[in-house]
Amino acid sequence: MTQLLHWCGPDFDGAIVFDECHRAKNLWTGSSSGQGKATKTGTTVMELQKRLPKARIIYASATGASEPRHMAYMTRLGIWGPGSPFKDFSEFLQAVEKRGVGAMEIVAMDMKLRGMYIARQLSFSGVQFRIEEVELSERMEKVYDDSVKLWVELLHKFEEAAELISAEKKMRKTMWGQFWSSHQRFFKYLCIASKVHFVCRVAQDVIKMGKCVVIGLQSTGEARTMEAIGNFYTRYTLFENHRKSLIQHCERSELCLHFEWTKVN
Repeated sequence: MTQLLHWCGPDFDGAIVFDECHRAKNLWTGSSSGQGKATKTGTTVMELQKRLPKARIIYASATGASEPRHMAYMTRLGIWGPGSPFKDFSEFLQAVEKRGVGAMEIVAMDMKLRGMYIARQLSFSGVQFRIEEVELSERMEKVYDDSVKLWVELLHKFEEAAELISAEKKMRKTMWGQFWSSHQRFFKYLCIASKVHFVCRVAQDVIKMGKCVVIGLQSTGEARTMEAIGNFYTRYTLFENHRKSLIQHCERSELCLHFEWTKVN
């Protein structure tokens, strides 16, 4: 970065293009409180913008921000800071996370109206489409049936848990919202998994014909996967604490619960 600053000079007012800028997304690694250690890439991008205040900044990426916290390095957007509705990024993050995906869509629409956000995609002119029916193997049918049984059991367990703790209406609404969204994601990825072998066979046949294969996924699940990995130990600790507290409560209330670990293949 020292070399870049030397080349540009303190009064540089040209354009700086951060290509593949999503690599700086982990600038904000902690919770909404801002705790955590930022990556070197995120820190460098942030410092470069700070040291060259007159430079024009362009953020270029196919996956700019899959979560609100990934926007921390985009300080030149003017969404937060002096003269904006939000004092700092932390305040912006709290407001967006509180309102979910709808808030992110509104932010994107506002940026597009102000000319700050431009999105382009390849033309599908002349492209031919063909719908293939993928037959399920016996193994995949068993996996699907077992998954249905698992989610039905989970549904009953959640209902019992809500009654056990006398959950209020607001709490039930939040709980069921998370439950059914997880249910939908689970079966969506299960459907994608069922097509893998078929896609591989088609790809091998096309390669033998001397053609190039491009496989596109509707959703890679990267954001949820990284979030799950990052918070695994925290969630496991919370689960253990809640489990122990529940057992103690039941023992005092002369109730008996049976906890069983089930291995899902």
